[in-house]
Amino acid sequence: MLAGIGLVALGLVMMSGGAMPDPNTWDESLIYSSRRTLLGPVLILLGLVVEIFAIFRNPGMETSAEETI
Repeated sequence: MLAGIGLVALGLVMMSGGAMPDPNTWDESLIYSSRRTLLGPVLILLGLVVEIFAIFRNPGMETSAEETI
């Protein structure tokens, strides 16, 4: 579960920022960079998938089907 939390946190950090150095100019490359619009959200979704997998995983049931027969 810690790996999922780490991925979500990393995604949020990658999406942060984007402040303009000069308030009188507009630079689209700071706001609409692929790091903020693609990589950050993908890392957040991947972290959520890892969290769901970690919640539903049952470590006591790792025996194969042949052992239970």
